[in-house]
Amino acid sequence: ENNPFMGILDPNLYREKIGELEAYLKDNVPEEILKARDTALEEAKQNDEESDEAGDEAEKEKNLREIESAALAAAIADAEAKQESNEDLSEAESEYLARVRGLKFSSSALSFIE
Repeated sequence: ENNPFMGILDPNLYREKIGELEAYLKDNVPEEILKARDTALEEAKQNDEESDEAGDEAEKEKNLREIESAALAAAIADAEAKQESNEDLSEAESEYLARVRGLKFSSSALSFIE
């Protein structure tokens, strides 16, 4: 009853924050990673057109989600590598890195709570 953390340990708050952070990170992926992602998406679409089978719709969606996830993971790894190398970061890169840290913290907190 006298829990000082009342409400702070509500997992829904962390799920919402994780969703916000993921959306920001997806919308602000660095340019070089966007180019690689777009190339991979184009190749996937060409492969889908070549193997135009009706039963492959679920697999096509799965492949597109995997490409999006890989692009986000690459962007996160790139941001961390820049930070570790003590490279001068632009304001946008610093903001992106701060959001990456926030996502990691929120994900860890949610794992702990659940």
